[in-house]
Amino acid sequence: MIDPISTSVINITRLPEVILQANPSITNAIANDGLDDADTIQAVIDWLSDRSTDESTQTSKIYIPEGIFDLAETLEIDSPNIEFEGAGAGRTILRNDNTFRVGTRNTPDSGTDVDSANRDAYLFDLRTNADNSAFTNMTLVGSEIHGAIFGAGADDIEISAVEFNNFALSSIRLFNTERAKIHDNIFIDAGGRGNGVTGGSIYASFLRNSEIYNNRISRSGNREGNVFGIKGRQFRDTRIFNNTIDTNFAIELTI
Repeated sequence: MIDPISTSVINITRLPEVILQANPSITNAIANDGLDDADTIQAVIDWLSDRSTDESTQTSKIYIPEGIFDLAETLEIDSPNIEFEGAGAGRTILRNDNTFRVGTRNTPDSGTDVDSANRDAYLFDLRTNADNSAFTNMTLVGSEIHGAIFGAGADDIEISAVEFNNFALSSIRLFNTERAKIHDNIFIDAGGRGNGVTGGSIYASFLRNSEIYNNRISRSGNREGNVFGIKGRQFRDTRIFNNTIDTNFAIELTI
C-alpha cells in the first residue's frame, strides 16, 4: 500500500502548494461531495507531464483516497510513468457524473481502426506517450459511458486489483499495445453491446507480448442484455490464463 502522505505521492485531496499555485482555478478534490473532480485530477496529470522527460523512468503516483469521486469528462494521459492508486476496490470509487453520459452513441468501433472509437466515452484515455501507466486498488463505475480505460499505442500498461462495474461496451479497450498486464481484477456487467455489435469486458486489438490472468468476469442478475468476457483482434504472443468467466460469452479471438 502506498503511503498517502509520502512526498513521492500526490494525494488529490491534499495537493502540494506548487500545483495549487500553478492552477489557481482548482481546489483539492473532496470525496462524496457530488461535484466534478475531473479538473483537479487532470491538473495533477498535466503537472506531472510537464515535469517528465524522455530520459526519466521514475514513476509518479497519484493517490485517490477512500470515497466517491465524480468525473464530468475523460481524463487524458499523454506522458509515461504515471500510476493511479486508490485505497482499495470498494473504498475508492471513480464514476461518471450525471453530465457525462454517452450511452451507446458512436458505437461500435471498427475493431481494428482506432480512429473509429470514441475516446471521449471512457473515464481514462491513455495516449501514445502514456507508456508504463498503472491502475490499482479502486472501483471504476460508468453505466452511461462506453468504458473505463481506453489506450492506443501505450505500452507496458498494468491494471490490477481494480473492480470494473457496469459499463456499456468495454471496461478496458486497447489498441496497438505491447507488454500489458491485466490481472487480479473483478469485472461485473462490464462489457456489453452497442448498435448490434459486441464489446467485451476486456477488448483489445493488436495486443502483443501481454498477459491477461487471474481476473473474475461475471454478469449480475441486474443487467439487461448479454455481457461479454474477453474479446481480441490479432493477438500475438499473448497469454490468457487462470481467469474465471461467467458471462453470456466467455472468450472470442479472431485473426
